[in-house]
Amino acid sequence: GSAACRAAVAANGAPFTAWDDLRVAGVAGRDRQRIPDGRLCSGGLPAYRGLDLARTDWPATRVGPGGALPMTYVSTIPHTGT
Repeated sequence: GSAACRAAVAANGAPFTAWDDLRVAGVAGRDRQRIPDGRLCSGGLPAYRGLDLARTDWPATRVGPGGALPMTYVSTIPHTGT
């Protein structure tokens, strides 16, 4: 609901609904070679280009040293392995 999020959706041309597709396979530590400068948030993927907007009003949570950041993780696609 923030202005930054609304701008990202507008720049993207569509809502962000397929978060499981926001990945770049096979990077293996070569992120600087695989993902263009300024495109880290989108991973260089056109479908997520709105996330790369340079703004100062993205929602953020400040966490100090030793602080906690509670998170909830939901596995929408089960995978085998570790």
